[in-house]
Amino acid sequence: MRSTLALLAGALLAVGAQAATGLAFLKIESDAASAAMGDAGGAWETSLSVVGNPALAAPDNLSHFSLSQSDWIFDSRLTALAFHTPILGGLQGGVDLRVLSSEDFERREDANPQPLGTFRLDDLAAGISLSAPLPGGLRAGVAARRVQEKLDNEDSRGWCGDVGLSWQRERLLVSASILNLGSSSAFRSEDVELPRTLNLSAAWSGPMPLTGWESSARMALRHLRDDEAHPHLGLEVRPASGLALRAGWMGGYEERSVTLGAGFAWRQMRLDYGWLPFDSALDDVHRFTFAFSL
Repeated sequence: MRSTLALLAGALLAVGAQAATGLAFLKIESDAASAAMGDAGGAWETSLSVVGNPALAAPDNLSHFSLSQSDWIFDSRLTALAFHTPILGGLQGGVDLRVLSSEDFERREDANPQPLGTFRLDDLAAGISLSAPLPGGLRAGVAARRVQEKLDNEDSRGWCGDVGLSWQRERLLVSASILNLGSSSAFRSEDVELPRTLNLSAAWSGPMPLTGWESSARMALRHLRDDEAHPHLGLEVRPASGLALRAGWMGGYEERSVTLGAGFAWRQMRLDYGWLPFDSALDDVHRFTFAFSL
């Protein structure tokens, strides 16, 4: 019974996914700006963008740092850190860390309404990434990560990797990535499959018709192992200096679809907010990302 409850707790934390995979927290968008645009990544926002595609590169020659905090469903919390910097020539590299934690899951051995105690969930992913320019506006990137999912006294550990490719010409950026390639140890006697994901995306930036505001439009197609493909759309407009308004939509998920958010920038610092409302009794998700460059 304890093992069943633990597995159920892990599954609940991955609401919106149809496929039965382990380490489900790897599918949660950690960057608030991308999350506010329907999880339609595939373009540089902060150093956390590399988590979705290691081929994405900072548009300047600066070092970037990001800290993100999300109050995920069922009183869990996702914290993410990322650092990205130029290395030599066109090479860029980074490190990232994501931690999902939740506690006070009740442990029961039978139908007794009084729990025997509580247990907690702790997930972790720590990685490094590297990208390099290729001829013709192309860029390629790779990432490697150590991952762990711990439920009560049981855990699963493994290694995974990401590969990505991007192509940019003027205001258009097209990218593709395959995430979470690898394996993890069994959880008790159950095999664990990583949430392997294929992302295809395109982003365009330019002045908005009529208003002339700077804007960015995103469209992405995300295909998770053993699941159907999901469309993701996002839009950002910047009506004033230092202010960004964002909205997005995700298709094919039972509990979520629309996203909203905003961003504020001053000098080399920015603060982003993303709101994900759920259609059921689940609590809405609020994400905050603070980022700066040096």
